[in-house]
Amino acid sequence: MKKRYKVLLVFTLGLLLSAPLTIIGIRIFIIAPYYVDGVSMEPTYVTGDYILANKLSGYERGDVVVFENVNKILVLRIVGLPGEEVYVHDDGNVYINGEILDEPYLEDRPVYETLIPPDIILGDDRYYLLGDNRDTSYDSRAFGSIHKKYLIGKIILKLDWLKN
Repeated sequence: MKKRYKVLLVFTLGLLLSAPLTIIGIRIFIIAPYYVDGVSMEPTYVTGDYILANKLSGYERGDVVVFENVNKILVLRIVGLPGEEVYVHDDGNVYINGEILDEPYLEDRPVYETLIPPDIILGDDRYYLLGDNRDTSYDSRAFGSIHKKYLIGKIILKLDWLKN
């Protein structure tokens, strides 16, 4: 009977010790929570939203991603993929390889100026990111394309129940 309790005790201790390590591993390498702070992605994501980002997924046009830019964590949408020509017209339309990009997630077509040349060919592993709130978004129009190594993960879930 003592041997049975000893086995149960060792199993329970192993479980109690491995659970936190597993959670930490998942948090560091697979899925991580983030807090939205800023207006760039309104109305899709607003300041105060909690989101989960998948760090292992690939990236496609239209994905909303968390990335690092000058030691700050930002949230924006991928519109341009590596090797593509991206043209941001001042009428609010975005052209990819000469074709107008369908952006059903935008409420309005903003009219804006870009700080960098509006026509850019993306290099290997570089992405062009824009916010859904184009009138006030700090995005690739201001800081250029982003290298893949700065992309942290693709947003997979908004945790609405964590808001006030």
